[in-house]
Amino acid sequence: MFRPTYSGSPRRTGETPRQSMLDLLGARQHIDTESHQLLLDGKIGGAIGAGRNVTFPIDTTGSAKLIDALYENSGEAILITGPDNSIISVNPRFTKMTGYTLDEVVGKTPHLLSSGLQDIAFYAEMFRQLHEKGSWQGRITNRKKNGDLYVGDLTINRILNEDGSIFRHIAQYSDVTPNSEDLIWKEANFDALTGLPNRRLFHNRLDQEIKKISRTTGKIFLTFLDLDHFKEVNDTLGHLKGDMLLVDASRRIKSCLREADTVARMGGDEFIIILTDVTGTDVERICNDILGVLITPFNLGNGDIVHISCSIGIAVFPDHAAKADELIRYADMAMYASKSSGRNRFGFCTDAMTAMIREKQKLVNALKKAVCTNELKIYCQPIVDLKTGMTAKIEVFLRWRHGRSGLVDPPTFVPLAEEAGLLTEIAKWTLQEIVSCIKQSKDETGKCIQAFIHTNSKIQIENFPMQHLKDCIEAAGLSPECIVINIPERLLLKESTTTKTQLKIFHESGIRVAYDNFGVGFSSLSHLKDFDIDYVEIDKSLIHAMTESEPDMAIVETIILIAKRLGIKTIAEGVETTTQHDILSAFGCDYAQGYLYSRPQPLKEFEKKLSAVPDPVEQTCFRARSS
Repeated sequence: MFRPTYSGSPRRTGETPRQSMLDLLGARQHIDTESHQLLLDGKIGGAIGAGRNVTFPIDTTGSAKLIDALYENSGEAILITGPDNSIISVNPRFTKMTGYTLDEVVGKTPHLLSSGLQDIAFYAEMFRQLHEKGSWQGRITNRKKNGDLYVGDLTINRILNEDGSIFRHIAQYSDVTPNSEDLIWKEANFDALTGLPNRRLFHNRLDQEIKKISRTTGKIFLTFLDLDHFKEVNDTLGHLKGDMLLVDASRRIKSCLREADTVARMGGDEFIIILTDVTGTDVERICNDILGVLITPFNLGNGDIVHISCSIGIAVFPDHAAKADELIRYADMAMYASKSSGRNRFGFCTDAMTAMIREKQKLVNALKKAVCTNELKIYCQPIVDLKTGMTAKIEVFLRWRHGRSGLVDPPTFVPLAEEAGLLTEIAKWTLQEIVSCIKQSKDETGKCIQAFIHTNSKIQIENFPMQHLKDCIEAAGLSPECIVINIPERLLLKESTTTKTQLKIFHESGIRVAYDNFGVGFSSLSHLKDFDIDYVEIDKSLIHAMTESEPDMAIVETIILIAKRLGIKTIAEGVETTTQHDILSAFGCDYAQGYLYSRPQPLKEFEKKLSAVPDPVEQTCFRARSS
């Protein structure tokens, strides 16, 4: 069979010769043939034939040479793979761009160029398009032989055999590596996973749209979108499959929008869309389109088919808010209202929502002032040693006495403090006051009392001012054991890496840890061992029920016995009657707290009791006052 001769650049001795482009692409050859029979004694003894290749009139047009010249001298890197995705050939531009010679890549796969910056979801989408469309185009970051990164626009085309099987893949790559400033700008403004604008770029665009619309009578429809049940995908299939879903969801959402619309990923599974020059009816249609494309099953490969939906909230500028941050909050609240109403739906912000948010903002502003105006108060409740009847420890409660609203409960203002970024400041102030109280008590009585301090959320754990506490304890000349951190059951049950790490830090620093509200929900006895707990606080619901229910009494007794075997001290919460006190004492419970002994008291009043010489008569009066 005729083969066009190699017409590229001269090669060095020992270097693998490049096949011509026509050979690589399996070009068909057209042959003119002529044959004659050979007769021997009147019988056919053989045949003789001759053939002439008429595929290309090479001597006149030079077509084969032209194709090879284009391949050899192309300004784009060209890589050709076989049906098994192993590399068959690369052109000189590929070598110049990557540093790899033909000998170094033949037989290998393009994976050797991988930078690691594209995840499995990126390649899954690439192969999906190649399978469905026969081609793929996109931007990709790869790594050269020397380790440097380069960015390029990649086009891959698939060539099939007559039977439909894969014959070749041809990849063409144009180097568009940006300068450092362009790269920094892109990394700062676009989400690395989905390629959508990130939170920062979104805020810039929203501010620009607000300024532009403010000069007209137009409106901005801000659409906040959250995927329903996305956490279950991560938990059951893993984060890689979760990322694949996010990439596909981003593509689907974008397909429902116009080129001029902005959709950004706010983080996690939350997306936000800016819609301008539209009517309310247009927005409803768009939201219905998005609901429709996201409820279509997601094929994540290897037989993993996932069904999700989304909840959407919409806020309108300037109808609901005149500032970007407020508009986002209103859209967010409308989204949660949609989620609470059953998911897979959208809803507009209402007057009731805006009124609630405005009242909440007033409380946030007041809380910021409360830190400076001494409206925050520390209350303490004694924890009594059941053997001696004396105060052995104290539990700390934070109260906010608002000038207009009166006493505000922690479940109300602690989440506000989290949103306003005030948790750390409040925690530092509280720790300083408590350590000062403990020091004063020790100086005057020689007794170092322990203080139990609550942490009610993961955010409080993550932002706990550990170094500040260490500094306070060291400055006061106290032992770290004087502080006990109360961890609620729900945080331990999640077993997050952050919580485990923080507990380890507490123990390494000498700080003690208590398991709060034990015995309800999904308490696990294994946590008493796994988390190196020092104290177990038995939930007050069990304490209240044990005098009326034999099973509850058995549960309380069992908790105390197991804790004792593990070397863990027990504290009964919410003790209100002498009967409860006597049962707990008989079971061998170590400590108790509740209204039977004392209600929480302001820190300053409690300091006087702590500073006084312990009086057994005074201690037993705790019970008398509440009986």
